[in-house]
Order: sequence, then structure tokens, then C-alpha cells
Amino acid sequence: MNREEQHLIECLRKIKTNIHRLEIQLQAAENESQELFRAVRSGDTELYSQLMVSINMKNHYEKSLHKNRTALDKPYFGRIDYKELDSGQNEKLYIGKNGITMGDHEVTVVDWRAPAATIYYENPMGKGSYQAIDEAPIPIDLHLKRTFDIGEGKLLGYYDSDVAANDELLVKYLSQNKEAVLGDIISTIQKEQNEIIRETPYADILVQGVAGSGKTTVAMHRISYILYNYGKHFAPEEFCIIAASDMLLRYITSGLPELDVENVRQMTMVHFLIQLLSNEWKKNYEYIEPDPGECCKSHISFIKALDKYLGDIRIKVIPHQDITDTDAGILMYGSDIREILDRNPEKSVSALCSFLNERLISRIRMLLSEEDQKDLKTAMLKKHKKFFTWKKNTKAVQVYIDFLFSYAEEQSCPTCMDSIIAHVQKGRFDVYDLARHDAYLYPPSFPGKM
Repeated sequence: MNREEQHLIECLRKIKTNIHRLEIQLQAAENESQELFRAVRSGDTELYSQLMVSINMKNHYEKSLHKNRTALDKPYFGRIDYKELDSGQNEKLYIGKNGITMGDHEVTVVDWRAPAATIYYENPMGKGSYQAIDEAPIPIDLHLKRTFDIGEGKLLGYYDSDVAANDELLVKYLSQNKEAVLGDIISTIQKEQNEIIRETPYADILVQGVAGSGKTTVAMHRISYILYNYGKHFAPEEFCIIAASDMLLRYITSGLPELDVENVRQMTMVHFLIQLLSNEWKKNYEYIEPDPGECCKSHISFIKALDKYLGDIRIKVIPHQDITDTDAGILMYGSDIREILDRNPEKSVSALCSFLNERLISRIRMLLSEEDQKDLKTAMLKKHKKFFTWKKNTKAVQVYIDFLFSYAEEQSCPTCMDSIIAHVQKGRFDVYDLARHDAYLYPPSFPGKM
């Protein structure tokens, strides 16, 4: 306990030294920025790039100063002692919410997002490994995993992993941190949560859980982790947080600055769907709040009926039989067409038509590759270049209206459907209508990466 108290005192001393240094650097950067701004404003435009560098440095000092000031209360929450088996080097790392360094090289506290920090969250005592980004796993032998209870810069206690659950200090620590999982889970991340947070950003992830299980909190920490480790490949503006309402969105994103995440886009589901349907949609149609009397649109039977309706259109638009020509024989087998459809269920009809036309053109060029078939090939290419065609002038809204009429004939809720159809025909849509936009027919477009 005495050794850990002395280490905490020394760590706080270094942090205070950092704060003093950063305060001086920040003041100097602010003075420089003000002088450069006045110079540029008076007409010395050649100093503009220097002004931008100065502003960036000022922002860097501000962020570093905030991190160090925040760390004064609780500079770290964990410690790991391990040996790297390949190099034989022994390491002792203290892990905190923010990485703290002295100068450019001396790491006082390791950021929780750093690759080595995953040892704390996932590795049991003994032999294991951790993996740096895009590198081979590093085998280790973990000797110590320690969790600290620190408040207001004072060490209140600590416990080591694998200690019996009835240990007085462990029970005290856990009872004090029951609410930490909802607010700041960094020191209490579980193995399964850590795996989600640190999963590669080049894969799709679907996280399921009951209300209050921490899904959203884990998602926010995942954004922070990706930007920390993959900053060269991803920018904050490429992320988008979507929630059901503005109030929920504000609650979700309120903690992002503390996770060192800024400039992430935010949208309600309604705004996301409208933007997904492109700017043209926003000019021609109106969004309205859902009418409780039109409840049938929220039923699973409505969704299944729409899926079937759109699936039938795919079958009607795209022929499944062999495509033949009297001069060239079979140009494309029906079995190949069906296989393409089966393998691409997510593609729109428009995209499928383009893809199949490309395959058909390639097939014609292969079949008629001889020199004496040149004229025939030219005629065939002209004849079949748009064999698979989806009516470009058929709007998705009209397809949706046709479906509503079809659905109304089959269901026993004519009053409800009459109201829905009346709204849609006037170009008025609620969130259920927006979510039903028929991607089977038209490929969705969204500006930027999602």
C-alpha cells in the first residue's frame, strides 16, 4: 500500500509539472495566434498558413491540458505487470482514462485504448497475448493485474484479480462503482464489452442486449477506440450516431468529449432516412408525425407483405429463362440468372439490371470473338446492351402507392389504409413510410461514408 501511495504521489507530481508547462505553452500559443490573426486581417495573407498551424497547436495544448487536469482526480485505475516472452522484457504499466506522458517519450499512464491495455481487460493471470494494430500477437506472461480505488487524488484501496469475492476491499470497490458502468465504463469494461470495442473497424457488428445493458455506452467507446488507433484511416466526420429523438441523441453524445471524440455527425432516425433518400426527396415530399390510427404499418405482416410485393417485381422485371438468339444460340442460361439473384439479395433491381447487362455483353463478346463475326457482334451488342431494363421513370413512391392499394384489397382495415393512401398520394410520409423505401428497386444514396 505504501509503495502504491508513493507511486501515486510521484504520478501526480508529474501531472502537475505537465499542467504548469502546458499552461505556459498555451498562453504563448494564444498570444501568437492573436498576433498572426491581426497581421492576416490587416492584409498580410502570406501568414495565413502559419496562423492555421498556430491555432492547431493551441487546440493541441488545450486538449492536453484538459486531460492532465482531469487526471489529477484519478490518474489511473489499473496496473498490469507482465513479461514479453519473445524479448524477455518485463513491463509494469498503469492504465488510465487518458494517456499521460512526460515529454515525447516517457509514458506515465497508458491510455485505455492502447493495444497493451487489452491485457487488463481480457487476459487471465499467466500466459496469454495481446496484439498491436496490424501486427502479429505478442506472447506474454501476466504476473499482476491490479485495480485501484482512487478519488480526489488519494488512494483509497486496491485489489488484485483472482482475489476471493468476499474480500472486504473488493466488495467495497464494486459497491461504490455500480453506477460507473452507465456513465464511465472505462475502468469496469468486461471482457465481452472489450472485444466489441476493439473489434476491427473493417467488419460489420450487430450488438443485441436488453435496455440498460450498456450497448450505447460500448458503441461510444468503440468510436473513441477506432479514432485513437486508426486515426490515419478514419475521420470523426465519417461517423454518424443515429437515435430515435433529439433528446436521446443529446444524452448519448454528451459524454463524447470526455472520450476525446469530437465532430461526429448526429441524426435522428427521421433525418437519417430522409437524407438516405437523397436531397430530391426532401424537395418534393413532406414528413409528418405517425398517426396512431394508422397502426397497421408497424405490424410485421405489413413488412412481410411489402417484401413479397417487391420480390414479385424482381421476378417480373428480370426474366429467369434462358436468353437465346437465332444467330448465336444461348447467350445466358436461366440457371445463371437465378444464381446471380440468389447471391445478391441486397442489390436493387436497378443495380441487378446493370450487372446482368454487363454479364450479357461480356458473353456476347466471348461468343462472337472471331474476325468474321465482327458485324454480327456489333449488331448483337446494340440489340442486347439494355436487355435487362427497369423503368427509370417509375418512381419508388408510385410503387409504394401501388402496394398500398394491393395491401388494402387483401386486408380487413380499409379505413386505416384509406387514410394512409391519402397521405402518401399527397406526398406526406411518416417514419414508417420512410423506413419502407424500396431498396429492392432503387439503390439508396448517401453523401459521405457511413
